[in-house]
Amino acid sequence: FLRNALASEQIDDYAGLVRRSPGLAVCTAVVLFSLVGLPPLAGFAAKFTVFAALFNARLLTLLAIGAVNTVLSLFYYLRVVKVMMLHPEPEHRPAPTIPLASAPGAYCLILAVPIVLLGIWWNGLFHWAKAATATLLF
Repeated sequence: FLRNALASEQIDDYAGLVRRSPGLAVCTAVVLFSLVGLPPLAGFAAKFTVFAALFNARLLTLLAIGAVNTVLSLFYYLRVVKVMMLHPEPEHRPAPTIPLASAPGAYCLILAVPIVLLGIWWNGLFHWAKAATATLLF
């Protein structure tokens, strides 16, 4: 939705997004940080569960690969967030303001709120998922 709203796939064209659309920039940062697996977001709960299972199964090679992948993705996503939050807006073409009350803004907010809530209360989600999958196993 950001790509369509800004009519660009270039990361540099997201520069200054926090000044034009602060709510959208924060929601996008929340989604990106969840993809990395930073606490207290839902992505952390998922990564923690997978990494704990790999550790308990003594699959240390896969655990190391996952850790390296997490570090690499952190640098990639931090670059996007840095451009959105710290870089000045490009002068060659002004980008539109995207309020949270718009369709792209509402879409991002609808995604960001559960990511935060599930990250905070992930233990309840884990128990619910465990109970749901227990009925599937014979």
